[in-house]
Amino acid sequence: MPHRVFVYGSLLRGLHNHHWISKNSRLLGAALSRERYVIVDSGDGYPYALDAEWARPGIDTPAPLHGELYEVGDGTLDDLDALEGHPDYYRRRIAAFLIGSDEAEAALYVLRDASRLDELRADSGGQRFAAVAPAGDWRTHLLRRLPPLTWPPTRRTLSGGPHAVFCYGGVGPAALREHCEAPHLSSSAAALRGAVRIYGGHSVAWGGAVASLAPRAGGCVWGSLASLTDDALRRLDAIEGADPADPYGGGGAARRQDVGSVWVDGERVDAVLYLRRDVAWRGPPSDRYIAACEAHVADVWDEELAAAVGLEVLDEAGELRTQD
Repeated sequence: MPHRVFVYGSLLRGLHNHHWISKNSRLLGAALSRERYVIVDSGDGYPYALDAEWARPGIDTPAPLHGELYEVGDGTLDDLDALEGHPDYYRRRIAAFLIGSDEAEAALYVLRDASRLDELRADSGGQRFAAVAPAGDWRTHLLRRLPPLTWPPTRRTLSGGPHAVFCYGGVGPAALREHCEAPHLSSSAAALRGAVRIYGGHSVAWGGAVASLAPRAGGCVWGSLASLTDDALRRLDAIEGADPADPYGGGGAARRQDVGSVWVDGERVDAVLYLRRDVAWRGPPSDRYIAACEAHVADVWDEELAAAVGLEVLDEAGELRTQD
């Protein structure tokens, strides 16, 4: 029997408990609760949702919960009940949600453990259980607390493959299969934390600026992760314009860069990606390139995230700004 379940914390896509719901479920879309709740940071990497009456004066602001709505079977619902400690720690209840312009009812897990609620009530200053900001939105709260990404000096992909490659621009799964001569290659939805997608330089092939990355605290770049052989990675070097003699340095249009902040189904993965050398703003990317970036994200994530590809640049002072 199918059940609708609303998730708002660590079960969200890209977070560490998402694997509990990702395997045997159907994502119905982003959703917002009709009722207002209090959501606080447990300090252990996940939030507590509570009824609005538990709001601490001057600290918590009751607000609609931001999350995702899923359709799951009996087995997955049983697994979620076990994970959440239903009915004693969290209690599953039916609540109303907005998904786009439609309204739907779904299961929601709300904290009910008496001892934890007493601890929360005693924490009148919010030192132990921080308020989630913006109210009701755990993902944004979590991302804002992430430090900016750093680029490690390693060169892992110079040794034997296969190699995990994070893609975030116009080269998505379909392009990899075609141009890297890997017809059976599959890609997974992945997220790079602590960075943002920027555009700069000029690509003759794409007719405008192309994507690169810049570190930013609280940033997140949605893309895909593929596993490539040594030969396929060298073909990708040619597509990206990396120096074949020194793909991590050299004088190519792009270079390989190792990263350790790629997340797939809640698990952190070491990967390699490509950074553009020239990110100076000379004009916008072409409509064709933006469409390719959006199609790439939509192929492994969904159209809602694809619409958030964004258009940010580095200005003359090296500061990030949104390009009009």
